[in-house]
Amino acid sequence: MASSNLELFKTRKFRDLIAQRLSGLVQIPTVTYDEMGLLGEDARWQVFEKLPKFFERTFPRM
Repeated sequence: MASSNLELFKTRKFRDLIAQRLSGLVQIPTVTYDEMGLLGEDARWQVFEKLPKFFERTFPRM
């Protein structure tokens, strides 16, 4: 059974699914700067709120 599970990773369907998920992840801007203010005070931190939402939507069993 373990070897059949490993075969899943070799399929085109799996490869396409992973590519789609990674593509969605790298589209979320996560740039930080040397002089960022505190959380809640500097609006540039707000983009990071998208990360947990992405993970919850994309990997619901995580």
